[in-house]
Amino acid sequence: MKNNMKLVISAMYEELEYSLKKTNAKLIIDNDILKLYQYQDILLCISGIGLVNASCSLSYLLNNYQIDQILNIGTCGSLNQNFKQNDIILANKAYYFSVDVTGFNYSYGQIPKLPKYFFSN
Repeated sequence: MKNNMKLVISAMYEELEYSLKKTNAKLIIDNDILKLYQYQDILLCISGIGLVNASCSLSYLLNNYQIDQILNIGTCGSLNQNFKQNDIILANKAYYFSVDVTGFNYSYGQIPKLPKYFFSN
């Protein structure tokens, strides 16, 4: 297991293309689940689109590498009309947009027995 790695994960190649070309990172894994590149102590992962692909990739990486920091980058949407295309947005909290158990007195986006929001550091 490699120590003190940092992970940059994204759904699509296009979202990491600049970093991959700029660093000349080496492709170390290319399979049905993920593509993984390495540049020094930085891992760059293309997980594929969606929560399932991201969670499969992260599960594999967290079980096989000692990762200290994770940076998830990519495109996103917003209901805030003040954001413009190509703005850089740093999320300090997130929730599940596809979860609705409001009928059981949870907030929209909240998974039962978990907090409503997940905060980044």
